[in-house]
Amino acid sequence: MCLCPVCGTHAAAERGQLCGAFPPRPSQIHHSCRDLKTLEAQISTTKTFLAHLESHLLILRSECNRAHDRFTHQLPPEIISRIFGFCVSREGDLSPFDLGTVCKRWREIAWSTSQLWTSLDVDLNWLEINSQARSWLIEEWLSRSGELPLSISVTYVEMDLAPPPHAILENIVDVLNRFSRRWQDLDLSIPFTLLPALCGNGDGVSILNTLHISPPEILDDAEEEVVPQLAYPFQITNAIPSPQRVAITSFPFSMVGIDWLNVTDISFYAIPIYDFHSLLREAPNLIKCVVDIQDDTSRPPAPPIIERPCLIDLYIGLHQTFQTSPSLIFDPISLPRLKKATYRCRHQPFAAFTAFIERSRCSLETLILDGVVDEGAGLDIIFMDDDDIWNPL
Repeated sequence: MCLCPVCGTHAAAERGQLCGAFPPRPSQIHHSCRDLKTLEAQISTTKTFLAHLESHLLILRSECNRAHDRFTHQLPPEIISRIFGFCVSREGDLSPFDLGTVCKRWREIAWSTSQLWTSLDVDLNWLEINSQARSWLIEEWLSRSGELPLSISVTYVEMDLAPPPHAILENIVDVLNRFSRRWQDLDLSIPFTLLPALCGNGDGVSILNTLHISPPEILDDAEEEVVPQLAYPFQITNAIPSPQRVAITSFPFSMVGIDWLNVTDISFYAIPIYDFHSLLREAPNLIKCVVDIQDDTSRPPAPPIIERPCLIDLYIGLHQTFQTSPSLIFDPISLPRLKKATYRCRHQPFAAFTAFIERSRCSLETLILDGVVDEGAGLDIIFMDDDDIWNPL
């Protein structure tokens, strides 16, 4: 058949006659097609040249910013990195991404400053949407931190008491586990069912220094009482962390897979009496201890006297549901170097507490009592030195 040599469309043939292998006559050539092809070629060339001009424009703008920005023009990158570090601290309002949007030079410095990327707050509610793409963003963030220790906070807010979508969050958990050997500060406010998944990757010795574990916040107007979380252990694979600072809320002491030997600062909310004594036994180097003690349903036998010569700051609060005798708490413990004691006892008697202070033979500098103090409480034993301070609330 006869075809237009420009666009390839069938040319108009004579009535009832096929063109066969004969070339089309000049009258059969579509001149408009030829003009169209020429114009398209010119447009393509112009677009290529325009793209070249735009890329050159970006280079010139970057050079102008570099010349006009006294901050980066007059200060060395090391000083700028330090300043950026103050801007993106936990108390600051900026992130490294905010700094990178200013100009190319700021972005280069921010992207290459490892200290800016060592702290990360992971909101699992936000990550439920497009978790795969956002897990990539987390990996990019942590990768820019080089080999520096990491401070990671992971939070989840339960909107309707429904269990979290574990399958959706697997990508994020896998990314966090890959950096477990650099976990230095770990703050977990998540459903306890997720704790076994945050187990690290079994690579290297743990450098964990601070550990916080608490149940997630619950936002549900229909629920006035917090439903207790089922307990699942926290444990890092092939490593036993030995942190110095630990804060635990409503989580069993026996399921915290750490070495308590180096713990010097502990805060434990809703801990049974027996677990409190176990804590004192396993953490001989405690300096500060803050506990909210609840009844122990198991009622185990009282342990032998536990003496902790390092502990100087003790806060004991009785849980709002506490019904048993405070003597079960105080009778087995002795703290000879105690300097500050706070006892939140509500309407419980003070006799067990005063006996504990007398047995410890400590020189208190500060005593804070929160409760109803009667005349027969025996507190006169405590005030054997005029320098002692009593600050009832």
